[in-house]
Amino acid sequence: MRPPPHTWGWGAGMMGFAPRFVCRKNKHRPQLFCSLPLGFRGGKRLFSSGRETYEGDADIDTFDVKCASKGSITVDVYNRQALSNPSKPLIFYLQPAGTHIRSAHLPIPPFLLDKERDLPLARVNYRWNHVPPQSISASPHEQPPSPADPSPEPAFNSAEHQLFAFPTPLHDTLAAYTYLQEFYIPQLDPQSSSQPPLSASSSKPHSHPRPLIIYGSHLSASLALSLALTESFSSALKPEISVILQNGVYDWTSIATSVPPEPISDLEKNGTAKIWDAVAKQLASKNPLDLQTLHALKSSLFDKPAAAFDSFASPILFFRTPGFSIPRYFPGMKPPSPPPADLAGLSLSEAERLDLEFRLGAEDPTSSSPKNSEEDDEIETLRRSPLKFPPLHSGLKIPRTLFLCSNEKFYKKQVEEMAKVMRRSITRDEMKNHVQSETGGAEQRVQMLELEGGDIEKEVGEWIES
Repeated sequence: MRPPPHTWGWGAGMMGFAPRFVCRKNKHRPQLFCSLPLGFRGGKRLFSSGRETYEGDADIDTFDVKCASKGSITVDVYNRQALSNPSKPLIFYLQPAGTHIRSAHLPIPPFLLDKERDLPLARVNYRWNHVPPQSISASPHEQPPSPADPSPEPAFNSAEHQLFAFPTPLHDTLAAYTYLQEFYIPQLDPQSSSQPPLSASSSKPHSHPRPLIIYGSHLSASLALSLALTESFSSALKPEISVILQNGVYDWTSIATSVPPEPISDLEKNGTAKIWDAVAKQLASKNPLDLQTLHALKSSLFDKPAAAFDSFASPILFFRTPGFSIPRYFPGMKPPSPPPADLAGLSLSEAERLDLEFRLGAEDPTSSSPKNSEEDDEIETLRRSPLKFPPLHSGLKIPRTLFLCSNEKFYKKQVEEMAKVMRRSITRDEMKNHVQSETGGAEQRVQMLELEGGDIEKEVGEWIES
């Protein structure tokens, strides 16, 4: 993402430095570690590397990518040999839920690994979960543990494990995208040197960059759309980006500002681990996450309501204002505890003290009257105002998009509103300013497809090839 630094970007503090990369070898093949100045350094393996197989006995290359926020993720590249053809698009696949436990990963949709289409695919194992270390019971290995091994080693020990709330998935996705675009793909370019580049600036880009298809479903759909919206440029020197989205939440503010539906789900009473167990079961059954589960998840995905108002979490906010004031805590949940009576006795810097007061909901010391806790819980409904996106002179354009949606009221509403503002932007801004695009007009570029009925795999396959 290279929009103007004062306007857009996935991590303003992460740009402006040329990444450097290190190639390491093991007995199977070269293992590549991405290293960026702000923490992208090769680290220890999270799980085994080397040869793996999927349908067709094709290799899977698995790489560590150290992330700027903390820790590292893995990227699994399927069908690597197809990257020798620069005209074939790379599928940038985001898991439906952010889990680092490989045995919990759902199968990749078959239409993305179609043998006849023969496309390369990069699976990004980003983190967006909140499971405490003691609740992790799955094995970090690809295969589930045998009955003879009932106590598998957890994916992280308690010292390494973190609670990966937003924006961690944002940072992880950016790290993987940067790694693939600036190093992994260029070093496989048959037109470039056989040696991997030492820096991104030394790589030789294609005259026509490799197309990219971003795929996100369920929890990852908002991340996929945000990436596509902020990386899709009109320039011929940039890759042509398309995005496929399935049953995503593109506006989390409605969930962050409302109480859970009645009756209160047992999930919310049984703790975080039970919530994620329910998520895994719902996704495995190929059903979208129900509204009660989304409400149960919100305090795990976001550490505070304000995080749900981030445009990269709720991409609808690129196009309009939220329509709600930001609550201090999630409605229907216990408000944060009041701060200690005297913070002066703690060994805190001024910045740490102010941050603690804010997080604990301390009253403004300059305020003459105390706030009522019930008033704090009230959310003001505001007028929604449209925003101009893409920004003028940013070079961005609305990407070619396919929304896949179940016939459920909540998800249909999310998709219809998201598609509406994207189409409006194309019609009002691009066509008005005579911006030419090979991807067609508003209706053609932003399409919706219901999952019930019809041959979905065939229709998605035709869309990919079109």
